[in-house]
Amino acid sequence: MNSRRSTSAVLGAVLLFGAVLAGAGRTVADIRRDSGASARREARKTPLVFEDELRGDGREAGYGTALPLILGGFRGLAADFVWLRVQLAWERGDEADVRRWSELATTIDPTASGFWLNGARMLAYDFADVRVREAGLPAGEVESRRRSIDAEQAGKALRFLQAGARQLPEEALLWIEMGNIHLNRRHDLDQAAFCYERAVNLPSAPAYAERILAGLQWQAGRRNEAVATLRRHRENLRNARPESVDPILIEAVTARLETWERLAQAAN
Repeated sequence: MNSRRSTSAVLGAVLLFGAVLAGAGRTVADIRRDSGASARREARKTPLVFEDELRGDGREAGYGTALPLILGGFRGLAADFVWLRVQLAWERGDEADVRRWSELATTIDPTASGFWLNGARMLAYDFADVRVREAGLPAGEVESRRRSIDAEQAGKALRFLQAGARQLPEEALLWIEMGNIHLNRRHDLDQAAFCYERAVNLPSAPAYAERILAGLQWQAGRRNEAVATLRRHRENLRNARPESVDPILIEAVTARLETWERLAQAAN
């Protein structure tokens, strides 16, 4: 009950905040500059077959889709305001509040990829570590319990990212993050490779995604696919603007490709 009142209070403050700003005649650009939100905007630019648990849109808090319409041009600033609550909840180790405020922030501004990425990382990595540490398990039980916690937290993060991928279907970084969680927390090469395949087929995919995909395919035993992916990656590097690609990288990719071609041919 208290958490619901807290959420309602912050939501009311967000709406009031937007109304006050509008009445004062200030522009969103003015407010963002004054509040230092531009730093967070820059941070956003940096760098599967879904399972049953990934169904649903991750909107458990039930805020609906009306908020962006109500807030209008102030929704980015309002989302920044709510994200401060996410950071505070993360600092005190409160996973429930992190999830609630993350869902509200991404409802207000679903176009902010940084919210989706950072919220998922908190769930998959930070709170998995917190739960293991707080469990206080004997040394002999830590490893098995760790695997269980990692899988559970990964599921929460993947559900959150799936909701983000529906909102931002052209954002490759969301698929890359899903692939990384499958690889690092679930140790599932096939799912990780599937996510990277989805990423590299999007125009927004960074060049390194194709190289990582090739490595995942190779580790999964899909050697011919890995060779084809790495060959395509080398051609893309060669066709890129000369100033954007280090020649040493092309040499390294070529050396690996030649080694893989020999090994794949021997295996065939």
